[in-house]
Amino acid sequence: MSIKESREEFLRKHFYTTIYRSPPIVNDNICVYCGIDHFHLCTSDVVIIKFIAELNNDDFLLVHQIFNEWCLMNNDQRLQAVHKYFTPNDPRYGFKYHSTSTSILMESVPLLPTQIIYFFVKFIVNDHLLTQEYYKWYKSENDIQRIINYLLELKSSNPFYRDRAYLGFIYDWELFDIFSKDIPYILTFKPPSKEGYDNAMKIVSKLSYDHKKKINFDLLFNFKEIQQYGIPDDILSDITANQIVYRVSKLHKITEAYLLDFPSKTRTHKIDECRDILFGLFFKFEYSSSVINTSLEANLEKFIDYFGSEVINYEVIQYIKSNHTVQTTYPLLVIRGIIMSRFKFDLDFNSISDILSDWILTNINITNMKERDIIEMLPLLQVTTDNVPAILKVLNLNLNPLFFWQYVPYILSSKIGDSVTKYFRIDNITNNIGNNLPLIFYHGILLNCSGASDNFKVIHPQLQIFSSIYSYSISQNCSLIFITLDLVLNIINRPLLICREKVFRGAIVEFFLELFSKLDDTHYKGVVNKLVENAEVVAKWVLEESNSIPRDMIQHIFNNYRLAQSLLSTESGPELEELLIDLSPTQSVLQHQQSFINMLKLVKYIYNPNDFILKALNAIGTIETSRELLYMVDFEYIDGYYFLARHFTYDKLEILFRNNSVDVPIGVQKVREFALKLTFLTSGDEDELPSDIPLEKVYSGMKIKDLQELDEVRSFFDTVPSTIWRQSKWFIMFYSQFTRFKEDVKTSKSTDIYWIDYEVNNYVNTLNPITVYPDNNKMNLLDLPVILLERIVTLLYRIKTYHHQHKINLSMVSKKMFDVCSSILTNNYNDFDSINRNYIGVPQPYKLNINARYCLFKDYPKFLRYLSLNLYPIENQERIFYERAESMSVEYDINNSVVSNVHTRIIPTRNTNFKSISFYTSSDTNIDQVVTLCQKSPLLEHIYFVVTDRWDHAQVVFECILKLQLPNLKTVNIYQIFDENYINYGFNDDMEVNTISLDLQSFFKDSILSNSTYTHPIRIPKLKILNIEQNLRFSGFDRYTIHFHKEELDKEGVMSFYSNTFSKTDVLSFKVSRPNNVPILVDIATQFPNIKKLKINITKYYDEMDHLSIESLQLIFQKLNHSNIKTFTIFHRVYDFNIPLCKYSLFDDGYLSSEHLYQFYFSKIKMGAFKPANHLNMKFIK
Repeated sequence: MSIKESREEFLRKHFYTTIYRSPPIVNDNICVYCGIDHFHLCTSDVVIIKFIAELNNDDFLLVHQIFNEWCLMNNDQRLQAVHKYFTPNDPRYGFKYHSTSTSILMESVPLLPTQIIYFFVKFIVNDHLLTQEYYKWYKSENDIQRIINYLLELKSSNPFYRDRAYLGFIYDWELFDIFSKDIPYILTFKPPSKEGYDNAMKIVSKLSYDHKKKINFDLLFNFKEIQQYGIPDDILSDITANQIVYRVSKLHKITEAYLLDFPSKTRTHKIDECRDILFGLFFKFEYSSSVINTSLEANLEKFIDYFGSEVINYEVIQYIKSNHTVQTTYPLLVIRGIIMSRFKFDLDFNSISDILSDWILTNINITNMKERDIIEMLPLLQVTTDNVPAILKVLNLNLNPLFFWQYVPYILSSKIGDSVTKYFRIDNITNNIGNNLPLIFYHGILLNCSGASDNFKVIHPQLQIFSSIYSYSISQNCSLIFITLDLVLNIINRPLLICREKVFRGAIVEFFLELFSKLDDTHYKGVVNKLVENAEVVAKWVLEESNSIPRDMIQHIFNNYRLAQSLLSTESGPELEELLIDLSPTQSVLQHQQSFINMLKLVKYIYNPNDFILKALNAIGTIETSRELLYMVDFEYIDGYYFLARHFTYDKLEILFRNNSVDVPIGVQKVREFALKLTFLTSGDEDELPSDIPLEKVYSGMKIKDLQELDEVRSFFDTVPSTIWRQSKWFIMFYSQFTRFKEDVKTSKSTDIYWIDYEVNNYVNTLNPITVYPDNNKMNLLDLPVILLERIVTLLYRIKTYHHQHKINLSMVSKKMFDVCSSILTNNYNDFDSINRNYIGVPQPYKLNINARYCLFKDYPKFLRYLSLNLYPIENQERIFYERAESMSVEYDINNSVVSNVHTRIIPTRNTNFKSISFYTSSDTNIDQVVTLCQKSPLLEHIYFVVTDRWDHAQVVFECILKLQLPNLKTVNIYQIFDENYINYGFNDDMEVNTISLDLQSFFKDSILSNSTYTHPIRIPKLKILNIEQNLRFSGFDRYTIHFHKEELDKEGVMSFYSNTFSKTDVLSFKVSRPNNVPILVDIATQFPNIKKLKINITKYYDEMDHLSIESLQLIFQKLNHSNIKTFTIFHRVYDFNIPLCKYSLFDDGYLSSEHLYQFYFSKIKMGAFKPANHLNMKFIK
């Protein structure tokens, strides 16, 4: 009789077989993980992901225990466990690969299987309740325990743990040497702190050279912040030395990070300490179009710029003298790299010409010498009586025709004589020919493109290489552009077959882009004249296949301010209209003519070398002309205000605001106010601005329509210097009138928001000074009892219009007030993700130093985002999760624009104090995780599910939650988010309709009411959908809010789709984007006599072109008075994902005083039996 296998025994065999079974070899593009024939094969982590997905919470805890036991074993015990539990031939265990896999050999058992690393990194590291024990393994004698500790601490958000784990690369190098092949790309880690890094570098500097050779520098410098941290000279020199360089596969990246400091010269470098770095760069140098080689060239250039060409030339010569007889690989490749770069960096080999010639003859036949290397070396050969046989042997090398048709121009270029000028057909090469060698080579390659097409395929990578050389040469000597322009025009005018090659055309287009980006002002005139003469052929070359000029070329030419300035600074030259005609052979160019004309006009207005902006503006007498000045730019590419800032710098721009005296011309004042208005918002009525408008009316007509424009308001204070806008009292007055949206603007973290409030208050006080009367009672606010102060401060802190800086200032009034404010913040901050919605926003609460004397928070906030739990001090993590936090958000298996996370698993071992939990879920979410967390949270009052796609688990989840019979649970809510692709569909009969339906009646009858174990009354929370998109069917919910996005609703379509749903409720709640749809929704609601309450949220701000008129409002109330609806609620509130901003009354457009609003609306609208519930004018009761 067989003994039934226990669950633990099964999981042990399943676990060991899964992690130790090697995947089979991939054949014929068949994915061994999924069995599908495709080119994008699955990643190997799918093995452990599938394994964990099959586990419930109890199984997962058991597997975690098995993993811990595995970590505690020594190597012999681990091998014994593998022999015992590894059962690859039993189909019940392990991952089912789509191929046959034989049993592994025991002697080949890896010390650290890849799947173990995946398991720990993906499912344990981010589970903060399971990682406490692993921090204690830092100095364990067990190798596995230490590497597990490093994997955890190197990913920690606490710099203390990262810094000490970082030292493991240095002291524990043997361990990383053993496991480096097992943890290649998996070991991505967060950087150490700057202090921790500097300390580690000091330690490395003191190590012996032999110890340094053993360190894995690829791991030590494998983080992007290394570019800011810098690398000490002596350490990089040792790395690039012959003995170490082969251990560093990412040397070019390490060197790039090191050399970032050279241009700034923030450190002093000595050539004695950097010599090996220099030769390490030459070691890697070769002719190639790769990004790596381009960066190496740039790095060598930085070296030469820093130390000077003479020093570098001396070091190179000394190296060749010392190493030309050495036959090991490193010095051979260093010398080869030096030769390859001699023209690029103008190296002089005259003093060692005989040594180099002998070296070339000795080494030219080595296997790793490429054809390109040989071509570069041949001009250095010295022909003597003794070496003629060797020279002939070289010429008999078996090289393809590329050698012969490239050899000639390179030899000519190296000899430098009249033949070069004749060969390249250049008439005015300057006498300083040595500095122009890179440009000459570029010319030579372009000319040789006239050869056969097959030859061009070989040479085209060199175009890319020499284009960078060309760019450098042009930047050093702009006059060379005319030489090159003549050459290029000569080439493209020739009917060559090769000219139709895509790569060659690309090189020519790139040339014309460089033409406009590298020159100074004095050369534009001549260049434009040449282009006009050759306009037809130039247009043919720069046109793309779509018959349109590339966008970046249009920007260079038609939005190039310096070009326009240059053209207008001289009287001679072609007329503007003629120039535009010659440069505009296609419609794609013609449509940008106006932009170019505007640019030229703009120059005429403001081109004045002596404070040109101020003088030009002083001469402007009318606002129309001023507005023309600011609008003469093509706004498709560049904003008017920032155009001025970009080309004239802020110090010139601030001239507009520097003089605030009364004698500033009115035209100048209007222009600067108009500039601020354009920058603040572009939605005002800019086309109607009469010249006689008073200053206080410049900002009239500004509206906030939606969330995007609200973001523009925030960005204004983030980008425009306060020294500009604080000088304008009219702007401050204008800002103070925006009562409607200011509450939402105040949620911005920008400090400038606080300062503008400060300026507004000061200005208002100057207009209406506050009289302070003597206090006859000898009392002040601080004399009040603490209980009253707490009530007052609580109310103040809840006011969203108060910037958080004001609230902080309040706490600084006295010690008593500080204690009151501190108590309120510490005990009441428990809101959800909306970090700035109440009290004082704390975006990163884990950074609070709650033990600091003057920290307002004496404990961490009561809201917790679970993914941030590991950022809190490790000693507080369990207390925060189980005791402190009252609300929490959890992201499960979601990857979208709202949150991004995978494989979140929470398994609490005791009860929590959570009163509300928000779950971000998808169809892949493990329901056990949700139910277990709810079960361990008996104080729960509200549960939220934020879903981003079709959610098939609603019925199952709600049943599981109701079975728990949580004693305090009041609501279970769903908030559904869809992207714009869905929203744009609207009502479509052909569209598949997703549903969220609940059928809980039979569930209550079968599972709850019939269960005799329930001794208390059955508790049923309210089931709500807080947001569901239009055209989705749903049922079984107590309350719901439907979000309509369509521009114009079809009344009959809505009635038909929702008739059954609306007839079964007494409350309707809608969100609508367009106010013009409100009357339609009211009309629909009045058709159902069962409806008693109606709520409508308009999700856009006021727009005078799209709002409810007095007539439409009157019609709404007439219909409501003739219906059974008793309560009507309507307001504006913009939604940012699932976080609502402030509500605003429909009768408050945000720009008029409350008295004017009341007279304007309420005196004209007859509400009949409806009356406002309160002063907010959002809820009306019959």
